[in-house]
Amino acid sequence: EKLGRILLKNKSLDCFIESLGGLTHPELRFKDGLKELQQRYVASKDSKDCTKVVLEAYLALRHESVDLVWPAVQQKIGSYNRKKALEIKAIMDAAAGPNGEKLSKQASMLPSLQALVEGVGKVMASMKFHGGKAPLSEFSSWLSDFDPTEHRIEVPGQYFAYTDRPPAFARHEWLSAVDPTLRVMSSIRKPKRVGLLGSGGGEVLFLVKG
Repeated sequence: EKLGRILLKNKSLDCFIESLGGLTHPELRFKDGLKELQQRYVASKDSKDCTKVVLEAYLALRHESVDLVWPAVQQKIGSYNRKKALEIKAIMDAAAGPNGEKLSKQASMLPSLQALVEGVGKVMASMKFHGGKAPLSEFSSWLSDFDPTEHRIEVPGQYFAYTDRPPAFARHEWLSAVDPTLRVMSSIRKPKRVGLLGSGGGEVLFLVKG
């Protein structure tokens, strides 16, 4: 438990985890967020708090889909994530307003939600990197520019829950670089295979699900 608290205080680890989340196609993150917004609407449409619930969900979706500065990695979000955030911002502004103004009134709420659904279709239609190789820098410049002299992160997969033996820290490898090329799988969620180079000279491949 103490070890877990120490590891979770690692700011570089926060950046690493956030960057891995950013490997999911931004179109899919937008689509997932809109699905959550629709579910909130259906669950609250007969309630007097419907407008408040929908507006809160919209602003959360906007934060997730449009922000160009992320909490941990700041501006190092990747060029494709940046481009798509700007594209999604334009769609959200037109459909609901920068602050969700069109969702704050019952009369314009449904047309606004429908416009957002149509916007998802447009974003999905223009999606790139459906499969094969893709530059890591498109999805995370923090990972592509990873500097082991600034960030000390252990290569994942070196801890085992079902063992009584303590971790062999002396033999653990540290992340020294990230393969600059991703392998994008062609399935629906577009998972990414990323190569992590360890301090011992080996490469470990991980599949980051979308």
